[in-house]
Amino acid sequence: MRAGVGTVPAIPDHKPPFRSLRAGTDGRIWVRLWTEGREVPNEDHDPGDPESAPFTWVQPLRYDVFEADGTYLGAVDLPEGFSLSAPPVFGHSFVWAVERGDLGVQWVRRYRIALPGS
Repeated sequence: MRAGVGTVPAIPDHKPPFRSLRAGTDGRIWVRLWTEGREVPNEDHDPGDPESAPFTWVQPLRYDVFEADGTYLGAVDLPEGFSLSAPPVFGHSFVWAVERGDLGVQWVRRYRIALPGS
């Protein structure tokens, strides 16, 4: 078989139950869930470029959080614009993440975690 020639795998009917797992600094387990995607306009769309799409897909970030012993604590929806480009650090009450401003400057932002019942 030559490179680039072969059978294309079928697209699955269902997404896996979760996207990824992360361990918090306190031993909690953060399970990144699949969420429903939505179309948004592509600000960098170039109509003259046939490979440039006029829209892109965005999926909100949502995690289920568990204690180290497996006790379910609740779901955390991260704000729009939260970036996973540098892996976030999950603590007991906070998440630290690297964000990039309009001019490309990076900074660390701390988000407070508010779980149901806490």
